[in-house]
Amino acid sequence: MNVLLFLLVGVIAGWLAGGLVMHLVAGIIGALIGGLVLAGWGPSLGDALLGSVLKAAIGAALAVLILRLIKRS
Repeated sequence: MNVLLFLLVGVIAGWLAGGLVMHLVAGIIGALIGGLVLAGWGPSLGDALLGSVLKAAIGAALAVLILRLIKRS
């Protein structure tokens, strides 16, 4: 269930970043990495579902930001 939620968060983040295929892919990868890697790390960010969504959103946002920085140079 959480993986599907991470995918949804990643697609939304990628779409908000510009909707290009690379942004969508970066958002999905970032959400999966953020959601899974940060799952056992750091303080709780609310209830379990909200915390998972926030961590996935952080991962997706960072991945999209890194992609944009790479594309600029």
